[in-house]
Amino acid sequence: MRRCCDTHRLCNAPIDDFLPTRLISVNGTHPYLSLTSQLKIKPKYATLSHCWGHIKYLTLTKATIENFEQRIPQEALLKTFHDAIRITQEFGIDYLWIDSLCIVQDDADDWDREASSMAGVYGSSTLNIAASGASDGRIGCFFQRGRSVKCQVEMTVCGEKVLYDVVPRLMYERSLARMPLSKRGWALQERVLPRRTLHFTSTEVFWECLQKTACETFPDGLPAAISYRPYGRNSFRKSFISKSMWMSLVEMYSECHLTKSSDKLVAISGLARSLQLQTKEQYVAGLWREELEFQLCWEVSFARFNATTPPYRTPSWSWASVDSQIKFRNIEKYGPGCWNIKIIQVHVKPSGPDPLGEIKSGILRLSCELLIHVTVKITADGFYMVINATDVEAKMALDYEDMHTTFDQSNQPITRLYNFYALPVRGYNSGSRVIGLFLERTGKDGEFQRVGIFRLTGDQGIRKFEECVKNTKCHAKKEEYYRIRKDKFGQEHRIIAII
Repeated sequence: MRRCCDTHRLCNAPIDDFLPTRLISVNGTHPYLSLTSQLKIKPKYATLSHCWGHIKYLTLTKATIENFEQRIPQEALLKTFHDAIRITQEFGIDYLWIDSLCIVQDDADDWDREASSMAGVYGSSTLNIAASGASDGRIGCFFQRGRSVKCQVEMTVCGEKVLYDVVPRLMYERSLARMPLSKRGWALQERVLPRRTLHFTSTEVFWECLQKTACETFPDGLPAAISYRPYGRNSFRKSFISKSMWMSLVEMYSECHLTKSSDKLVAISGLARSLQLQTKEQYVAGLWREELEFQLCWEVSFARFNATTPPYRTPSWSWASVDSQIKFRNIEKYGPGCWNIKIIQVHVKPSGPDPLGEIKSGILRLSCELLIHVTVKITADGFYMVINATDVEAKMALDYEDMHTTFDQSNQPITRLYNFYALPVRGYNSGSRVIGLFLERTGKDGEFQRVGIFRLTGDQGIRKFEECVKNTKCHAKKEEYYRIRKDKFGQEHRIIAII
């Protein structure tokens, strides 16, 4: 901590003059709640990142706020909170921020206001204390631990004896990435936003800052081969947030769990706000208006799939509309191509005061070359789009349908059929790949909902698709579009709305 504060240039770059509304004073005989507006100087403060779990305990409410400003009672101080106070004091920091004790839990206006300031709360803290190994507040930050996982092996290399450190191959995943806190949705931004985080896990203590990741086993820094693996929650590496990180962060976030599914956008709004301050771009339901066409090509992953349709919280074209793990298709890697769609307008209406938080409604209007009537056929042998009575094999994922083979009572595989519209989104100059979305009508002319994604690959499959589409019987009728207009060159533009 001292080395980071004294010598790390990135970790000590100037930050905004931000203070949370309330902080817990921990430098006296008992902790109490302070209004920061009444403090004469801006203090340093720590934050706590923790799992709430399912236990009931005393929190800050309209009824308790007056008492908390005098003294926070013991029944509000779970073991994790006691440990966090002790850690804060050991580092010589006088104030601590804990969500359940600093946000009025039964005041919707206060909760909305404070939840929208997480970028500042965590981004301006001196240290974030992460109770990574605790599934709830009864467990605390400190654990009875086993023996060290590191040993040394002597090997002869080029005639010389060399000592090598040996640790389990999955040390990082087991010791940090798989800890309870890493599975909590809110905790992702609480890990990314602070400049320094101290993780207390059940195996050892980890340090993360913008210039170093270390632990008790490797106090001088984790070897890169241990600390970084290019997938899921294991791919985290602390750095200043940038636009290039967004889709990877969303993929990591979608692996995590939220107690309230309505928090889907709220719990990542701190990251969005931090990024928006840099880019000044328009944020639309978890995506960015610039290059939005690329971001529409997300798909559910069946590693963590939830077929339940959640209550409305975002338009169907947003990844936040599903409760499954998602991944973005890196469609740029397939080489140069051409867009079959052009986004004309995006409008999102927030349900509260925070434009980056919960959403009441959203609509996206785009022009396209055509919509195609298809029957999606899921069989034991593969996935097909049936176009004009011809099977075209495709790779696909439906947002709320398990793609695994299902069986009847006689243990025979069931063929499932769905009538959708196929919207080609992008084709490639190589002529060997097409990527697009499956849509379903809402009942209003020209208005659709997204229900999945498809990919056509290989020369044979593409040729078969193109031949089928030449037959106009499969084309959507004029009245099925929102509008059809011609440009000055006489080219028709078919416009649809997706909600």
